[in-house]
Amino acid sequence: MSEKENYNKHYKYLVINEIDGNIQLLSNMKDVVEYLNEYYSDESRVTSTSTLCRRLKEDTHFKFYDILIKELTW
Repeated sequence: MSEKENYNKHYKYLVINEIDGNIQLLSNMKDVVEYLNEYYSDESRVTSTSTLCRRLKEDTHFKFYDILIKELTW
């Protein structure tokens, strides 16, 4: 396995903000939840790791208001 392939496998979640086009590659669910809760901090839209985990087990993607989360499989 090349160094590039090994490096890419550290990223497990693609987070796309549909409003501003911001794209994040994150390595764990905790980082995804922190991003979501920080983005919606001024509103009462919060989520938890368990909710995100449950939603991603149902499907490989989950839309949280205007943010799309896609679980990456390498």
